[in-house]
Formats: sequence, structure tokens, C-alpha cells
Amino acid sequence: MLGEYGGDTDRARKAYATSLYAEVETPFDMKGEMIGRSVIGGSSFLDWVREEFLEDSKDRERPSVKGIHAHAGKEAILKTIQKETGKELEVIRRERGPLRQLTMELLYKAGGLTGPQIGALFGIDYSAVSQERKRFRERLTSDKKLKALHGRLERLLTVKI
Repeated sequence: MLGEYGGDTDRARKAYATSLYAEVETPFDMKGEMIGRSVIGGSSFLDWVREEFLEDSKDRERPSVKGIHAHAGKEAILKTIQKETGKELEVIRRERGPLRQLTMELLYKAGGLTGPQIGALFGIDYSAVSQERKRFRERLTSDKKLKALHGRLERLLTVKI
């Protein structure tokens, strides 16, 4: 980090500190910034984050959000899907069907992305994302191969806390 400010010098450390203080003072949407990221701190700090930014907050896409959840990153999910299926995001975007639906479901559940974020990734409306995820859950009850793939991917993407 100090390299960006001139190296390991007193002047660089002061410039970096000034930059950090400026960012801390700038208000931001904590909940919106948390997707796929972590909060590091003691229990009192985490309680403050939950209380200040997440408690009693309602989100149209995820109304039951009550705390900080651990999520796999979007890139990790897409990489895992590609490794297991051999298909990249571009191919999945073009194809309609269970793999596309599975990808949307994992991005939502394991990645913590919202319907609008997933919709932007696939070039569709968030309500279409909701419908695709619903169709996936219905299909999952009767398709054993899909259920096995889903289970395998979920296990690979489970974030240990």
C-alpha cells in the first residue's frame, strides 16, 4: 500500500493515514457494500454494525436480512460452476435452462447477490431472476442429476465461519 504513496517513508505513511481518515469520514451504504465481503472486528464492533446498518432493515429482495452473513464471492461461484460443468458465464448467459437457473440460485443464496444484481449480470429484469429461481426449485424436486450437481456445488461454496 505504501508504494502508492511513495514507499516506506514517514511522508508516505502520513499520506496513507490521511487517505484512510478521509474514507472513514465519508458516509456509505454499509448493507450495499457488504455483498461478498467481510467485516473484521471484535464482538462489540460487529454488534454496532448489525445495530447501525442491518437491524430491522427491510430489503425488497431479501426482507429477512437480520445480520451479516458469510457469502462466497461472485467470481468464486462462477469459477466453481465452470470447473464443475466446463461452461463459462458467457455460455450460461446464452443458454436457457437448468444450468442458468442453478447459477442464478447460487449467486443469490451462496453469493448474497440481489435479484437486480443477478439480473444485470444476465441482462434480464430482477423479476425474471425470481421466476427462473422458482422454476429451478420446482425442477430440483424431480431431476436427480441436477439435485446432485446443486448439492455438490453448495458443498464446494459453503463458507466456514
